[in-house]
Amino acid sequence: ATVAVVFVVAAAGFLHQIYAHFRVQAVEADRAIGGLGLVRDSLALMIELQLERGLTFTARKGGDDFTARLPQQKAAVRSGIERVEAALARLDSLRAMHPRWASVRAGIERAIPSTEDPSSAQSRFDTHTAAVNELLAWIVDIGDEAGITATSNPALYHLNLAQIRSLPGLVESLANLRGYATGTLLAGSRDAGITSELAGRVSAVDIAEGYTHNRIDRISRLLPDSLHMDDPVVRELHDAIRYVRNTTRSSTYLSPAPVEAADLFDVATQAIDAARRLHVDHLYPRSVAMIEAGLADVRRAMIADVLVLMSFFVIISTLFAAIYTSIRRSVNTINEGSALFAAGDLSIRVQVQSQDEFRHLGEQFNAMADEIASLVDAQRAQAQRLSGLLRNTPSVVFALDPHTMNCTFISPNAEALLGPADHAAPPDLEHLLGSIHPKDRATLRD
Repeated sequence: ATVAVVFVVAAAGFLHQIYAHFRVQAVEADRAIGGLGLVRDSLALMIELQLERGLTFTARKGGDDFTARLPQQKAAVRSGIERVEAALARLDSLRAMHPRWASVRAGIERAIPSTEDPSSAQSRFDTHTAAVNELLAWIVDIGDEAGITATSNPALYHLNLAQIRSLPGLVESLANLRGYATGTLLAGSRDAGITSELAGRVSAVDIAEGYTHNRIDRISRLLPDSLHMDDPVVRELHDAIRYVRNTTRSSTYLSPAPVEAADLFDVATQAIDAARRLHVDHLYPRSVAMIEAGLADVRRAMIADVLVLMSFFVIISTLFAAIYTSIRRSVNTINEGSALFAAGDLSIRVQVQSQDEFRHLGEQFNAMADEIASLVDAQRAQAQRLSGLLRNTPSVVFALDPHTMNCTFISPNAEALLGPADHAAPPDLEHLLGSIHPKDRATLRD
């Protein structure tokens, strides 16, 4: 029973370890998927805020067409804030991010004041940019807190890193260039400082695009069936970026500019929208699918471990039951034989069928029984010989019970002299002494 209890406790502990490992993996997967969803919503909010920044800057540079779009865009930003807050509220594993979000939201609220704000276009642009940079840092913090990049799968690592670093950086560089370049076209002034600023922002787009393409190329090599450089959305993104870059460069040196400000703004917006669709339609679903597939693998491994353990448990239980039954049968056989032997049946011998120590014990019992039976038989034979000798002796021989003084044995000559041995009264000792030789009387009296 003790062995069975120890085995059951050990099996239960092993099952607990298997389940605990699965629960850890499941919690990590849920946290990563939730974090990716929060990154998706945060990136969407950042795109809306960037668009609001561009509209505000160009409106203050004299773009009346952009001014009419501001109220609707501000509402889109606030809707994006609500989506992020709703997503964050659903994630208990990211509860520690709430204070960080409060700071990010405060920065966004400072960036979208009423249209009557007297701040200059550049001041408002800088305030918006500070809020966007906080959102960029917020997205990276989500990745760290949710453990999005803490994976041993290289393909999943690059997929996730593209969503929290490469693509947001590319979107911000495009949006930054969009707003500044469009505002410059509307203002019509192109001095050396503005030219240098535009060149720096175009260079930032080039660098960000290089990082993004490098990340996509790594993903395509690791997951050839998921994403590659010739995908329509990737080509659209590349073509839109090239158009914005070339148009901005030509507008810097040509007068009049070869493109209208609104057209440049819309093409840059299309490039950003292509980046958003690359994220929402390709990167995010693929990451979630890979995380869920990994969790499914862990679940299958857990089930396999449990089945192996249960099979092992059944085998061990069967062996234990067989051993216990064999031991119990052998013990019962020896106990029953011992009881019958002790009751006087000296012919009892035990037959132990097991091939273990109990068979040896049974053989020892049988050997002991044979020896005891031989001794008893020898004593009986000796008693019979002695009885025959006493009955045939010419002497007077009798035996008395020391407590009752009744006669328990009497030889034929003694019976002829004293009478039958079954009478109740004890024999007359004095009469017996008279028939004994005088030399032996004193010894007999003593």
